[in-house]
Amino acid sequence: MSANSGTYDGGRNLEIGDGVDAVSFDLNPTQMRELHDALTATITADDFADAPGAYWPQENDERYIDWSVFEYERGFSLEAGDGTRTVDLTLTVKQLQVWRDQLATELSDG
Repeated sequence: MSANSGTYDGGRNLEIGDGVDAVSFDLNPTQMRELHDALTATITADDFADAPGAYWPQENDERYIDWSVFEYERGFSLEAGDGTRTVDLTLTVKQLQVWRDQLATELSDG
């Protein structure tokens, strides 16, 4: 997962790949903050069932990032789609934190 090149509105292009396929879409600064906050709410939740578990960058859009399925032995089953392709991968809590921290860095640099 990476927040690559900047976008015209000060956001970043987000790419999530599973080693075979990748989905990508642009996030403006507000959307990056919303994703950061949703990841933080999940990481800090006492019970992952009570956490947001998903993010849709735009209302009524086919793009989404869903990490609502958690298995204690494996981690979060993350699925992302851009309206054309989907990718699935498994992330540990630590990997979710690293991703959240990368978004925080991108936001502070922007």
